[in-house]
Parts: sequence; C-alpha cells; structure tokens
Amino acid sequence: MRRKSKVASAELMVSYYNGLKIKKLSDYYFNWTNVLYWEAHNPRNIAFKELVNSGNVSIIKNANIRNSLLEINASYDELFEVRQHMYDDYTLYLYSPYSEIINYEDGIKVWANPNIEIELSEEDVVIALKNKAIKNGFTLASFNNNLLKDQLIQILKNVELTITLIEKEIKK
Repeated sequence: MRRKSKVASAELMVSYYNGLKIKKLSDYYFNWTNVLYWEAHNPRNIAFKELVNSGNVSIIKNANIRNSLLEINASYDELFEVRQHMYDDYTLYLYSPYSEIINYEDGIKVWANPNIEIELSEEDVVIALKNKAIKNGFTLASFNNNLLKDQLIQILKNVELTITLIEKEIKK
C-alpha cells in the first residue's frame, strides 16, 4: 500500500534528522521524493452524490444499507479534509523549503529508478538536514499518512460490509 510506503519513508527521513547516518545519498533522495509524491484517491460516487443532493436517499428502503452508504460518504468527506490539511502541511514544511535547497529532478530520477547512477549533492542534503521546518514536515507526513491509511482501511471495510448487505437484500 502506498500510504505505508510513505509512512516508512517519512519515518526514515525523521531518523536522518535525528542523527541516523545516511549510507547512500540516493536513499535520502528516494525517500524524500517518495514522501513528496502526491497521490489522491478520488472515489467514483457520482450517482450516490446525486441521490444525496436530490434528497431522495429515502428510496433506499433498507435502513442498514442507507446508513452504511451515508457513513461511507461522511468518511470520504472527513478523509478529504485530512488530505487537504496534509497538502497544506506539505506545501509549508516540505515543498517550499525543499524547492530552494534540492534539485527535484534528481529526486524524481532516483525515485523512478533507485539504481540509477547520477551525481547527487551531498552539500544540498547537509543544508536540508539543518532545516527544522523540513524535519517537522516529515513528522507530520508520517502522522497524516498513517491517519489516511487507517481511514482508507476503515472505508474499505465499510464498503465490503455494504456490498454484503446489498447482496443479502438482492437475494430476498
């Protein structure tokens, strides 16, 4: 799961800021790019949104199914709020500070191909390691990606439960 990978990379980055020696510069570049690579999950729930917005949710007669669908919808709304907050944190603590220190092109190359042989700037990494905002950004990235991961897992469980409820209703 991508969120787990982002959490692991963010935690490793925080450990570098806490004194863990960087064995290979490419590890640093790979992990900061892995955290900064922005991914958004956008569910395809247009029909349900139209049903909710029209006020016709009551046409779903089974209260358990109706409530489960409304719960999933509310969970996605909450998830989107956390994701927006996280994006704001990324911009403030990671994207902005890094854009003045490290060459993003190099990070993207290493992230896309971890075995690539390119010259990376140790001097840029040393400068970045002195930036408390960046360390805080990785701390927040770990926390928020963990939160999003847990929320997505719960939504998936609710979706699976709803499918089971719908299948039972169809068999009646």
